[in-house]
Amino acid sequence: MFAPDDASPWYRDLLASPQATLEIDGVPHAARAVPLEGDERGFVLHLLEVDAARGRAIADQLLGHCVTFCNDLRMHHLREDGAFTAIRKAHPGLAPALERLRREHETVSRALLDLDALLQGGGDLDAVREKFERVAAGLEEHFAYEEANLLPALRGSGVPAAPVTPSG
Repeated sequence: MFAPDDASPWYRDLLASPQATLEIDGVPHAARAVPLEGDERGFVLHLLEVDAARGRAIADQLLGHCVTFCNDLRMHHLREDGAFTAIRKAHPGLAPALERLRREHETVSRALLDLDALLQGGGDLDAVREKFERVAAGLEEHFAYEEANLLPALRGSGVPAAPVTPSG
């Protein structure tokens, strides 16, 4: 049981959202804070235990987050492709970089659909992990290229004479 000071930020945070992470002997543990009843102030902290039902719920939640992320990224790229038309009009020198980015958006979209199919199909975890790592590495390279080529022009510091490939 923990009896915090009423003014403590973490006390107010736990009242608003009872999810917590405790560090015990240097190891983080998920916990749920349950406020004490009556006149007592404080919480009882219950460590997360994973039984079969909770395991399925966690897996479903992770899958939901992954699918949501993939869908959000696809929508981001769709909107960005539309913005590229206006950017190209304002900065014709960016045409080669914008074309590369559009091609990469198509590649990312296909990869995300493949990853989604693996996840929905309950695929082999090693295959899912491998596909995810390839997608993540490709996205890191894509974002670095995008930032190196678009940000200077959009911030008004000029368009590179040729597309810049960041080293990293």
